[in-house]
Amino acid sequence: MRITWTIGLVLAGGCFTDPGGTLGPMSASTGTSTEAPASTGAPTSTGAPTSTGGSSSGEPTGTTMGEGADCDPWAQDCDAGLKCAPYATDNGDSWDANKCTPAGEGVPGGPCIAMMSATSGYDTCEAGAVCWDVDPGTLAGVCHALCDGSPGTPICSPGSVCSMTNEGAVNICLIACDPLLAPCQAKQVCVPDADDHFLCVGAADTVPKGFPCGYINECEPDSMCAEASKWSKCDQEMPGCCIAYCDVDVPMACDPFACVPYFPVGEAPAGLEDLGLCQDPV
Repeated sequence: MRITWTIGLVLAGGCFTDPGGTLGPMSASTGTSTEAPASTGAPTSTGAPTSTGGSSSGEPTGTTMGEGADCDPWAQDCDAGLKCAPYATDNGDSWDANKCTPAGEGVPGGPCIAMMSATSGYDTCEAGAVCWDVDPGTLAGVCHALCDGSPGTPICSPGSVCSMTNEGAVNICLIACDPLLAPCQAKQVCVPDADDHFLCVGAADTVPKGFPCGYINECEPDSMCAEASKWSKCDQEMPGCCIAYCDVDVPMACDPFACVPYFPVGEAPAGLEDLGLCQDPV
């Protein structure tokens, strides 16, 4: 059973619509966004937003050749001065396509501003980067590198992993993490993406363990939103529940419940062999 969820706007600046971890898509929200993915076949836009003037900071100009055209984020095949960026064709919360927008000057790890909305595709980051961890109020975020290489052989800098989601619309390098070590920055949580890569993403909320959840990243930092059926302490009428991470090598880690390995035996990535979730014995 896989549950469809999303990640919330405060952290990632939009919603993920592909399954995340053992549950479903992640959502980037502050707890105020809806539970359903925003992209449901709404009409696509006919081009980039327009404005008078414009600048090299990434503001829409509406005049640059190639601006608003469909593009390939892996090839970065836009005209000079432009970049290929993910955006929401319906102006909603979920990225579902890529288009050419003016490239800014912000470098990965540096501050940035998203224009108009977190999912407009317009921001102040350079080509090959996107404004991430966007605050929905101020639209301020941090530039993150897009993945290099190809979908079959993605490349990110050491310590990062290419997270490919939203049916290929979003391909971004995120910091890899171990949920038992909690190496993420403040206001971030360590949660799995669709390929069970554990990555640092913005925290949408701090729902206590054992309580219902709808987003993979809205639980307390030492837990994740998983299927409620895994733990009898959870409300079985709800699809998701915040369940604690645990170390399978620590006796009584989940007493009186069991620490069940997250990955099947022999399939855990290096360093995550001891990762488990507190739940009913299987």
